[in-house]
Amino acid sequence: MFLGRRVVVAALMVLAPMVMVVEPALAGSGGPIPPTPVPGTAYVVDGETHTLWAIPPGGGERVAVADISSPAINDPNCSDNYQWGAAVLGAYVYWPDNNCGGIFRTSVVTGQTTEVMAAGYDGAYTYGYITADPFGNLWATAENSMLVEIPSTGGSPIVYDTTGLTFGSGSGIAWAQGYLYVEGNTIQRFADGPSTTQSATIQLTSYATLPSPPQDAWSYHGFTADAAGNLYLSDYKQIYVVSAATQSITLLPQSCTNSGIENLTFWSGNLYFSSWDPGYVCEFSSNFASASVYSTTADPTLDHYYSSSSGWNSPQFNPEGFGFYTSSGATMRPLNLSVTQTGTTVTATWSNTGAFTCTLLYGFMTPSTFTTHVNATTCSFTNVSATTPWGIRVSALGGGSATGFGVLTRTTITCVRDGRIRHVTGVDPRCPSGWRQR
Repeated sequence: MFLGRRVVVAALMVLAPMVMVVEPALAGSGGPIPPTPVPGTAYVVDGETHTLWAIPPGGGERVAVADISSPAINDPNCSDNYQWGAAVLGAYVYWPDNNCGGIFRTSVVTGQTTEVMAAGYDGAYTYGYITADPFGNLWATAENSMLVEIPSTGGSPIVYDTTGLTFGSGSGIAWAQGYLYVEGNTIQRFADGPSTTQSATIQLTSYATLPSPPQDAWSYHGFTADAAGNLYLSDYKQIYVVSAATQSITLLPQSCTNSGIENLTFWSGNLYFSSWDPGYVCEFSSNFASASVYSTTADPTLDHYYSSSSGWNSPQFNPEGFGFYTSSGATMRPLNLSVTQTGTTVTATWSNTGAFTCTLLYGFMTPSTFTTHVNATTCSFTNVSATTPWGIRVSALGGGSATGFGVLTRTTITCVRDGRIRHVTGVDPRCPSGWRQR
């Protein structure tokens, strides 16, 4: 049974449905003509020009998809909206309005924008970062340490109070390895699966301690994860990685841009980040040795917020939240996962093809340091203890994973000695000393 805010939300939805058309931007209406969506296209919300941009696969010159300048329709006192975070799910880009409030979605096919959650809904007014879990649910951070879920089933949005961490709408949120992580002065998390049956108040538990940002930097911004569960975040000037194995934090040196970094996205094995100073989207090399410009304007110096010679400028390109489009619209994850254990070998099999990382697990969901990368539908680990239950987590390179544990099978062997017969049953049965197996 749902308690607390969940009941209030359901009652509100009866009175006021939350999906309303804001403003179409279609061919023939004076707005941009959206390009045909292609897998690998990056969709970027621009907080200054109020434009949804498309960056073609491989990077390069951006193309306007839609005008997203309409402020939240439920707040007539707000005249200037501001797009911050974004998540791409299916044929839609979801983005929160950090100025006027509300969460919206814009079709990458038609350019039409609709409101999916109004400002002030169940006490949540401003939202900053948003992410999709591999089950199709959307999650956003809100002020006063609230989390918002928009279920994949299309049901009512749900607003949760949380305990354990103080955060606001500027705090990042990311999904990895069965958990949603929230970034504040520390990183905390809670378990997230395909069901939307969270309790009325979500209890966050500590995961990693963050050092104080450098004196000349802002607080931590942006948040994303790779398939192995490593987390990435920025202090506005540089990028850091939080190890999934040790929770240690390491700087990822790069010179693409050293200012204005606010949003990060991991896609198809590579890390991307956006900056408004100058207006860049950057891409890390696969070995994280360097980062280069993925997309920008013809003259990125015009994208600086401030210069000593001309003062405040109106940027041509202020990339904020962004994500990548896939043909299926959902993060690829292993389907129909099955894990079996026979003797000293544990094997995982699944039904869909792609690039996956397998991690050996022991205990209760505890990852080991043993991993293997496959472009197949099966992976195995050998020479494990035959008397210990082992598991395998299979993770897709674009995010999304599934986990299974093998079942220890008890077998019976027959042992003989001097004409006598003895049966021994166990997980890994052995004949006693002086006996031989028949």
